[in-house]
Amino acid sequence: MKRNLLNAAALLLMTSMGLIGCASVAESNTHDMTRDLSHAGFKKLEADTPEKLTHLKSLEQLELNSLHRDGKLYYYYADAIYSKTLYIGKEANYQKYEGISIPENVAELHHDQAVNEAVNLNMAATENWAAWGAWGPWGAWW
Repeated sequence: MKRNLLNAAALLLMTSMGLIGCASVAESNTHDMTRDLSHAGFKKLEADTPEKLTHLKSLEQLELNSLHRDGKLYYYYADAIYSKTLYIGKEANYQKYEGISIPENVAELHHDQAVNEAVNLNMAATENWAAWGAWGPWGAWW
């Protein structure tokens, strides 16, 4: 009985250590991503109100996504887990993030694909413009 209890405790300890290790890797990857997005000119917006945090949590987390707003294509990265921030950028910021310079005709194709993806995959998150309004006007920086 005592041996079974020790084996169970050891298994629980190893599992816990593994989960902590995975969380550390995920947090490190997120830090690298947000650093790269900032370097590419994405704007960092902090979820400093309950409304912003609620909206931030409703978005797909830790994934670079696209959306259309006012006829323009934007990219966003939501992090409600580690830093409670939203990063928003335009096509030029995305290109800089990817480290690419693409010809105009390829840019149009990429734009069309991104629009279709935003419409098809992110409709639930992007339809609620009232929630996006919690971040205030998108400002002169656009």
